[in-house]
Amino acid sequence: MLSLLLLGAIILIAYKLAPRERKDHQVKYGAGQVLLLAAIALFGVDYFTSFFYATGELMSALHPLGLQRYAYIAVAVIAFANFVLGALYIYSLGVFNEGGGSFTASMRYLWPFLSVVVAVTLVQDYVLTIVVSSLSGADQLLSILSAYGGNWLWHFAIGALLAVGTWYLTLRGRGESARVVFTLLGAFVLLSVVMGVGLLSATAHHVAPAADEGTSHDPVPLGVALFHILVASMKGMVALTGLEAVSNGIQFMADEDSAPVRLGKKYLPRLRGLWDFYSGKAGIARVVQTSFLFYGGLTTLFLTYFSIKFNVFDGTLGRTLVGNLAYIGFGQLPSGFILYWAYQILAVLLLAAAAMTAYQDVQAIEWRSVAIGVAPEVVVKRDAKGTFLRSVTFTFGAAVLIMFLVRGHTPTAIPFYGISVFMPITVMGLAIRRHILENSTGMRRFIGSLAAAFATMTAAFIFVMQVVAKWHEGGWVALLSFGVLAIATHLLLFSSLGKREPAQILRIVRQKARVLGKTAKIVEWQAFRMQLYRLRLFVMFHRLLGRMGLRKLRVPGPTVGAISGDMSTEVSMALYNLYDSYAETPENELEEEMFTLRHLSPTMDFCVLSPVQVPGDGETLCSLGIPIARARKGEVFVTHIVSVTKHTPVESMKAELKGAMSLLRAVINPCKEQRIHADACLRLGPSFQGGVESIAREVNANLVLVRAHRHPDRASGLFGPTIDPLLHNPVCDLALFYCEKDFRPVRRILVPTDASEHCRLAAQIASDIARGSAIPVMIDALHVQRERPGDEVIDETFAGLEQPTRRIVLKDTDVAEAIIKRAVKYDLVVIGATRERGMQHLLAGVITEKVARRCPVPYVIARRMSPLPKALLKSTFLRVIGAETPNPAGVGQ
Repeated sequence: MLSLLLLGAIILIAYKLAPRERKDHQVKYGAGQVLLLAAIALFGVDYFTSFFYATGELMSALHPLGLQRYAYIAVAVIAFANFVLGALYIYSLGVFNEGGGSFTASMRYLWPFLSVVVAVTLVQDYVLTIVVSSLSGADQLLSILSAYGGNWLWHFAIGALLAVGTWYLTLRGRGESARVVFTLLGAFVLLSVVMGVGLLSATAHHVAPAADEGTSHDPVPLGVALFHILVASMKGMVALTGLEAVSNGIQFMADEDSAPVRLGKKYLPRLRGLWDFYSGKAGIARVVQTSFLFYGGLTTLFLTYFSIKFNVFDGTLGRTLVGNLAYIGFGQLPSGFILYWAYQILAVLLLAAAAMTAYQDVQAIEWRSVAIGVAPEVVVKRDAKGTFLRSVTFTFGAAVLIMFLVRGHTPTAIPFYGISVFMPITVMGLAIRRHILENSTGMRRFIGSLAAAFATMTAAFIFVMQVVAKWHEGGWVALLSFGVLAIATHLLLFSSLGKREPAQILRIVRQKARVLGKTAKIVEWQAFRMQLYRLRLFVMFHRLLGRMGLRKLRVPGPTVGAISGDMSTEVSMALYNLYDSYAETPENELEEEMFTLRHLSPTMDFCVLSPVQVPGDGETLCSLGIPIARARKGEVFVTHIVSVTKHTPVESMKAELKGAMSLLRAVINPCKEQRIHADACLRLGPSFQGGVESIAREVNANLVLVRAHRHPDRASGLFGPTIDPLLHNPVCDLALFYCEKDFRPVRRILVPTDASEHCRLAAQIASDIARGSAIPVMIDALHVQRERPGDEVIDETFAGLEQPTRRIVLKDTDVAEAIIKRAVKYDLVVIGATRERGMQHLLAGVITEKVARRCPVPYVIARRMSPLPKALLKSTFLRVIGAETPNPAGVGQ
């Protein structure tokens, strides 16, 4: 009778403490927004219910070998990992407090590729959480009824029925779901306390431990023992999906201080820092995750101690580890069997209720996935209560299908569950480290980056060890499925289903998902960046086809004046801010198609890319670019680079873009008049170099024709910090043009040569100008003889090209001076950069630089693209240090 009264009191207390959604809640906080107690229930239940199986998994790895006395080592590892990773996520909630978890973190500080991988990983983990929790509930119920070994259809049917219950409860809204789950959690906590008191009583009364069953007494080698302790640690370290679940689901938490924080601010103002730390929705999430810091270690230690004390494990006397301890603990009370059976039934319900966390977070991640293009748009539909109905329903259907495919066998699904979540945790650690490095200084920066790096290495180590520990159970299949899903998601993004126009992105976020404010802005920017990443995939695919000798796809380019950008964080933010400002303006100052994110693929086999920054650059294009394109039967692509950061004011971007549009149109018109295929776009880039390089890759440019505006004697380095990086490591073949005065029509070209690859490019450019020009052009080849015969050098340089009009061979000790003296008779000098040998990394070389400084006529410096290994070295270690020939003191000042 006492047990019955106690059970009734426990249920009543838990029910009374459960949160209730008031009528004004939706108006005050928004649809589907929850407060502290509801957040604990919905986003903590999956983590809290690991109590029923985590320690059993841990001990099952040690008990058969008689190593259970070393379980405390595994407990210490679990407690340490919980604390380290929990602290990482508590800190992250202050940085990424609009939801998305590691998905948002990787998009902000890392790469879109990782965001795609994180998204598919989390969806997989949430679906499998529903599968494992529902089937675990079914197993628990059947074991109570002594029917665990029955037909698999019973396992599947009961698991599916439990999944139906949690699916239906989720559709009822977060308010009702939270009340039910919190009542179950409250009863679980109170009954667990009663069980703990009973276990202490059993210890005091010296209740005999169970007899040994299935324990080996043979000596175990040290290596085997250490491996099994490691396996035990990994198996006991489950349900850390709760960390990512809270970080991801924070968008569903109301931005209001919880009651304890309000009271603390009122009565304990001295602890203001603490109350501020736990304020708002980030504070609610931090309360939930603070419980994660200690819960895993303490509960595992509690169960491990009594497991060893009473020698009970999973399978002992036909019960689970927790079932055995409950039988002993509740058995110390009068009519304790009532509490025992209530606890077993509660375990069934709570294991199934763990799916509630997955249902909430799958909503949070899937509508974002739809917005960025890695999930079909049909998934998004939000009701008046704030629930994404289709997302929940599709996830439920996938979970039931998997239950059927594994034939209701929980161990088959377990290896796929709880492993992959450590990859997003690792990504979060990397992103937090980047955040600290970019936003902190001094000792705070040093210590913070070290702490984040340590947490990252911890998560990465656990991820690898999880796969190793569960390898024989199917861990390798989990790893394989992880890779297959990541590839499949990229294929979806690459397909037409993954394309998102800017207006479509805004419609998905603001109308279909009905998300506004800061969260909406963040997701819209994420979608912009992901679409830019999608374009990069197109570029890589086209370049691969070209290298394989296959015909490239024909994708329409943008209209004149189209705005584009690369996928870097700064550029994608600026591009989104620019579009958003026009989307909210009734009278658009620029056409909407300017913002259409489409692939800038060329339509011909040869493309001359010419950045046009000032009106004088048009002369370069008309005099040199058009003849080269005509001779090669190619096209001209003109661009204007706007250097931006994430903080660039929108109005300043608008002003520059407006002037650049007329500049591009003025340059394109001569191309059309001469029947040269031409295209153009406005380009946002982190720098001039970054903008040119990214668009050169996108249009698959064969030659970049760029004009230097500063004489080498009036610039740092050679042509200044804007041009020198392009000359140092060109993304493709480069023709750098300089003209100090008006550029007259080209009739005579001088090509100095030493037969290097750069000189052969110079000869090719001169030959193309001559063949494509509307007037006759003469080419003179010059070689200042040192070692090889001059005619041999010139023949090698012009092999396969139109032969020069004249061959000039000189003998002189000063090569540059000889070229400069000859140059005065010509309209243009086309000279190649000095050949780099070994680890040399030159801008242009001593001779070419001297000619550039003193040449009396316009000139072009030709430079081949570096081989891939050398290009990688130049982009990392071999930075531009300066010109090889220093600026003479006072010259040009």
